[in-house]
Amino acid sequence: MDVVRYERGGPVARIVLDRPDSKNALNLDSIQQLLASLDRAEKDADVRVVVLTGAGADFSAGGDIRDMIARRGKAVETYERLRRGLTAIVRAILQHERPVLARVDGACLGAALGLALACDALLATKRSTFGAPFVKVGLVPDTATSWLLPHIVGIQHARRLLLTGDSIDADEASDLGLVTRLSADTQSLDADVEDWTRKLGSLPPTAVRDAKRLLWTNVARTVDSAVVQEAMAQGIRFTTQEHADAVDAFVAKKGAKT
Repeated sequence: MDVVRYERGGPVARIVLDRPDSKNALNLDSIQQLLASLDRAEKDADVRVVVLTGAGADFSAGGDIRDMIARRGKAVETYERLRRGLTAIVRAILQHERPVLARVDGACLGAALGLALACDALLATKRSTFGAPFVKVGLVPDTATSWLLPHIVGIQHARRLLLTGDSIDADEASDLGLVTRLSADTQSLDADVEDWTRKLGSLPPTAVRDAKRLLWTNVARTVDSAVVQEAMAQGIRFTTQEHADAVDAFVAKKGAKT
């Protein structure tokens, strides 16, 4: 049974978590299908941007509680499943050749928050809620939330959210920098997503890919090491036809205006 939809519209691949009756809770099927969909978008040469979203009124309520019950007492199985599942999805998003946008409406909780934070932009509506309630069910953060959250909102806010498991509304999430763009409603959200996909899709694709790769490579380095990596990557960029074409187009456009 398909619980994740893969849709193509021009250069945009739309990956939809499709279990609305359970608030798109993440179970084994959805995890496997989500990973396969990200791989499919990676291999599709015509895709320039990926949008990750949920069907119905929510992005995702996080891990399926029935699945948690089935894995009770199974430490090794849980580790292996995370390593091959949600952890692999986070890496797939972070390392994806294309920009990945999270389109969030409604609940974005637990593991789903980690997936959304891994995306290159998080676009949400005013009715969205965010939280990492792992401790409330006797668990610890996974899906990279213990790393992504403090890097995005700072250690003070991250430890409040991770240690209490409390949820926050969209306005607070936006104030903390967790949300990239906050829209009034779903209609405005769709317009913002379209604007972002158009903008990102119009940019030189391998430059965007290399900028994303450089960001995640350098975030764990010292600044001295980071600037060396930047210089090496930039040297390679100057040899690309994509760079030459983009500069020529810029000069031609500027010349036309003057």
